[in-house]
Amino acid sequence: MELREGPIQRQLEVVMRLERDVIRNLGAYLEYAPLPTRRAAFDTVKALGAQHPRWPALAHLLNEAAVLETDANLKRDLQQLSESSARPGKEKPDQSAATK
Repeated sequence: MELREGPIQRQLEVVMRLERDVIRNLGAYLEYAPLPTRRAAFDTVKALGAQHPRWPALAHLLNEAAVLETDANLKRDLQQLSESSARPGKEKPDQSAATK
């Protein structure tokens, strides 16, 4: 049995689709909604970033939202969060140097 034919592959496809839809919908609120809604979406993105510091799609969304933002304070917050997600700090690497 190949992976592409099994239930794991189907589950993986569902999860990937869900991630894409979450980012797309969150991005719509973060980029195009009225300011109070954009601020609430920012708080959600900030919480998601804390839970998942290595989520490339979320980091990309932050970059896009920072470019489009018109409110100076929210733009600054987006840029700061975007920079911190690009370099997550002193976290453990995914693989230790000894096993590489």
